[in-house]
Amino acid sequence: MTSYGILSVGGAASLFAGSLLFFDRESPYRLSLSVILPAVLGLTAFFLFAVAMATRAQRRPAISGREGMIGALGTAVTDLEPEGRIDVHGEYWRARSARPIRAGARVRVIQTEGLTAMVESAEETVPGRS
Repeated sequence: MTSYGILSVGGAASLFAGSLLFFDRESPYRLSLSVILPAVLGLTAFFLFAVAMATRAQRRPAISGREGMIGALGTAVTDLEPEGRIDVHGEYWRARSARPIRAGARVRVIQTEGLTAMVESAEETVPGRS
């Protein structure tokens, strides 16, 4: 459930209210506010921190799998005329290129289709190179 911390705040309010109601007012065994408040504030801070980190992690771009391949640099293992093999992230992939690329040349992955990477020459895409 996407709540961005609302459930954590509701849980903290419930923890605070429950701690106040847990013991009878006439009972000699009451929980002091000096115990309740640090516990509630500490737990609330922890869970809000955890929610913030989880939200930040979900917004980051993929760095593994097919989605993480887009833009990755690799090396052509075989000639790509138009298909061949490339080495990207230490893995061998089947690849296809619109233009012929020689073995040993640097390539950049522009998209994936199934288990085939569509690549272009990395030398052509680097600004300032002739």
